[in-house]
Amino acid sequence: MAYTLGVEAPQTQFTAERKAAFIAAYEDSGEKKAAAASVGVTRQTIYDHIAKDAEFKAACEAARGRLLGKLTKTLKKLAIDGVTKKTFDKDGALSSETKVYNVPALLAWLKRLEREKWGDKVQVDQTVTTKATDTRVDDIPRDARDKLREALAAMRTNKPSAN
Repeated sequence: MAYTLGVEAPQTQFTAERKAAFIAAYEDSGEKKAAAASVGVTRQTIYDHIAKDAEFKAACEAARGRLLGKLTKTLKKLAIDGVTKKTFDKDGALSSETKVYNVPALLAWLKRLEREKWGDKVQVDQTVTTKATDTRVDDIPRDARDKLREALAAMRTNKPSAN
């Protein structure tokens, strides 16, 4: 094995079998780094193959899509169906069952379905136009220059400025 800066570098080929194992691990975790490590390659190897292998890139995107589908289904279940919370007595016998709903999941689902009604209400539209100009020291008013010099001097001596 070769070493780089004291870290052992994987020297394995990124075969079709390893690519398939990566895709499965990526679909489970959603994390390229962890999935890459699980098949013995670096994350950079993954990015290199995504860049040069369109079929592998498509497989990665499909795995991500399947994971997002699973997450969406789980979120929907938590939000709409809730989870049954069971309480047991000291002898281990079931004493009660309560339906518990995940309110953040419910709100997230409502935002997804009715963004206008449940989504964030902040919208900012602004255009800023500016013209870059060269500013010379002579262009700054004398009193502003003096205050700036005082503030810089105070910073050098660690004294608080008058302003």
